Amino acid sequence: MSKLGRWILESLVRPLVVRVGAAVEKTYNFFFWERDVRSSIERENQLASEIRQNLPFLFSDQGAIVPIESIQEHVPKSLQHPRPFDYAVVIVAIEDLLLRFIRGRGEFNIQVTRKCDPNGWGELPLVLHWLGWREQLGGPRSLMSLQDVAEVLGPRMDLLRDAYSDTRYPNTKQMVLAARDHEQGVARQLSAELNRKLYG
Repeated sequence: MSKLGRWILESLVRPLVVRVGAAVEKTYNFFFWERDVRSSIERENQLASEIRQNLPFLFSDQGAIVPIESIQEHVPKSLQHPRPFDYAVVIVAIEDLLLRFIRGRGEFNIQVTRKCDPNGWGELPLVLHWLGWREQLGGPRSLMSLQDVAEVLGPRMDLLRDAYSDTRYPNTKQMVLAARDHEQGVARQLSAELNRKLYG
């Protein structure tokens, strides 16, 4: 690109793009922001209601609560209201244990951590596998619904709480971090292979 072309780009086009972007954002905020936040909160309330209905043992036997304000620091900024697309995120607190339910775009995930470790989220099916679930069948499978969660988690709740206790948590966290590192390594490898196929 010539110096003149670069000057035109920097002097005229970039400020215009920034102004158009700001105008679009202001328009969205004025007309749609409140509606999208309301819709996001409704989806979240619906998921919380379904959790209470399908996993009553968490509340009656384990003393779980669904905190709203106290757990905002445990919700990634990318998942603040309004949540992207149709995502809903509900965090259930059972004393020091947190379960994070994420549903949206046809996906359903459950993660677990301790309240004192907001960056220590591990995938619940994997943690349950370490605690003996599906050991004979070759590893964990996804939990596809709240009914699956009730069936699998109910009888293993004491094991999960023990794995996240003060004494056992350091070992559990090491396993979670190792699994996360492995997952990231596989993702990098797949990305490199895909780039090699696409770009030679």
